[in-house]
Amino acid sequence: MASIERRTRNGQVRWYTRYRSPNGQQRTKTFDRKIDAERYLTTIESSKLTGSYIDPAAARLTLGPWAHGWLDGQTHLKPSTRERYAGILRAHIVPAMGLDKIVRRQSQRSSGLGFRTVRNEICGHHAEGAPRPVADPRCCGEG
Repeated sequence: MASIERRTRNGQVRWYTRYRSPNGQQRTKTFDRKIDAERYLTTIESSKLTGSYIDPAAARLTLGPWAHGWLDGQTHLKPSTRERYAGILRAHIVPAMGLDKIVRRQSQRSSGLGFRTVRNEICGHHAEGAPRPVADPRCCGEG
């Protein structure tokens, strides 16, 4: 349950919002106006209900460190496959987009994604027949 609290400090009124993320962590944010605090909490609660909540800490994560952490977590891979994936990261993904910030949606599909799914989402590949945005030609050996 989210809440808004009015606080006065040094004669200035501030509005503190408190809410819990989908994984149970308590978050706070401060606003100058009550209406801004209410709108923010409405947006947060709505995104939690629709499954599109974006964790603020994860939103600061860049693609390079996340991709290397993802590869380290793939313990089931053969050594040759791991080396191939590391080569793709090293030669294509990290140089092209390594400093780009990514957001990790806190939904049921955020865990257990395979390499192709991650690669396809990063590079802009879509299902057969779906419109495809322009992908970075340096990504995944295209172009």
